[in-house]
Amino acid sequence: VDSTNGDFRLLRASPCLNSGVNQDWMTNAVDLDGRARIFEGVVDLGSYETAYTELTLKPVAGADGGGVDQSYSIGKCEVSVLEYLEYLNAAELASAITVSAGAVKRAGGTETYCITAVADPRSPVAYDGDRIMLQRFYCAPGSESRPVIYVSWFGAAAFCNWKSVADGYVAVYDEANGWTAALGNSGYRLPTEAQWLKASAWDKNTGRFFEYGTSTNTVGGASANYLDSGDASETNDVRTTAVGSYAASSPYDLKDASGNVWEWCQDFFDQDGSDPDADMRAARGGGWGNLATDVKTSSRGGIKPGQALNSVGFRVVAPGEE
Repeated sequence: VDSTNGDFRLLRASPCLNSGVNQDWMTNAVDLDGRARIFEGVVDLGSYETAYTELTLKPVAGADGGGVDQSYSIGKCEVSVLEYLEYLNAAELASAITVSAGAVKRAGGTETYCITAVADPRSPVAYDGDRIMLQRFYCAPGSESRPVIYVSWFGAAAFCNWKSVADGYVAVYDEANGWTAALGNSGYRLPTEAQWLKASAWDKNTGRFFEYGTSTNTVGGASANYLDSGDASETNDVRTTAVGSYAASSPYDLKDASGNVWEWCQDFFDQDGSDPDADMRAARGGGWGNLATDVKTSSRGGIKPGQALNSVGFRVVAPGEE
C-alpha cells in the first residue's frame, strides 16, 4: 500500500525486504572500519556545547552478509537535539547559516536546514538573536536528549559536513554544487538504505532480517516508541522519547531503529530519482505517529529533501579510522 500525503509518502512494509531479495539498486556503500559509534551529549549549561564520548560497539562487518559487503560504522543512536544545537551555534559563528522567520537556511542559498520554535512552537530548537554567539540556539529543559526533529535532508547532510571537518575528516557533501556526494571521502554522511537496514535488522546467525529494530519479529510498548505505545510522551503534541532510552536494540546494538522518528537516508526514494534539490529522499524505521505495523524495519517513507517535519530525524554513518 502506497499512502500519499502531500510531500510525504509511506510505503508500507514490503515482504521482499525481509526475504533476502537482492536490493542492489539501493546499495552504494563505502568501505569503513566496521565499528559502530554513539555520541553521548554532556551539557555545558553555560554554552550548550557538547562533549562527545566514543563507545565501542558491535561491528557492522561486511563478512556478516545482509546485503552490504563492505564494513562500516554507524551511530548507535539518532542525533539528539543537543548535538544539533552544537552544530547550529558553530555554523552561525562561521556565517554558514542564516535565520529568517524561524527557518534556518544555508547562507547564500535557499535550502531550509531546520525549523525553530519561532516558526513552529512544537520545535525543540529555540533561537534568540539577542544572546551571545554560541548560545543563540538552545532548547527547553528536558528536550536536549530527544532526537532532533524539524530537520530537512539538507540540514542532516550539513551536520555531517560540519562534524566531518570538526573531526579532521574530508566532508562528503558539496553544498554549493547541488549537494553532490563524494561517498568515497572519509567524512560522516547519511547511511544508504542498505546500510541502515543491515544495521537495524540483520541477524547474521539466522541469515534473515528481523521485522523490527528490536531484534524481534513483534514489538511492544516496552521496546519502542510508536502511536499508542503507552510511553510517557503519549499526551504530548510531539511524542518523541529520549534517544536510546529503550533497552531493546538491533543485533548490531542500534537504538530506536523502529519508531521514535523516521530517519533520513542517503538514497532517493524512487529508483529513478536524480535531482538532489527536489526528488524525494528515503526515510526508514517509522516514528512516534505511526502504528506498530508501520515501524517495521522494512517500512520506507519518501520525503522532499527540503521538508522539515516533526517526525523525522537522522543518524550518521561514521568514518573509518586510518
